[in-house]
Amino acid sequence: MRWTLDLDDATEETLGETFGKVREMFGNETEIRYRVSGSGKGYHVEWYSVFDEECPDKYRIRESLGDDPLRIEIDKKRENSGLDTDILFDGYWRRGEYFEAGPWRVAV
Repeated sequence: MRWTLDLDDATEETLGETFGKVREMFGNETEIRYRVSGSGKGYHVEWYSVFDEECPDKYRIRESLGDDPLRIEIDKKRENSGLDTDILFDGYWRRGEYFEAGPWRVAV
């Protein structure tokens, strides 16, 4: 199962703490990828778990790991409508300017 987080306004310290929590929950061998978000003020985080199906506690887990609360609420509504969830945008347009997320990196 693919997991994603959008950590708004997160510091490098917060990001490191999140890596530790993910590895506590999912195992030390969990490969975690991350990138700077398009705003440049936060991070996108992604990893895979051994769950074959959706985890019933996924929203509670994402919340405990600091995922954007509005994103969680939107994903709940999208899931109830049969739409894709866990979307991380590669970038966005604002006032005629495009803000692109950084390249993916593997956490150590």
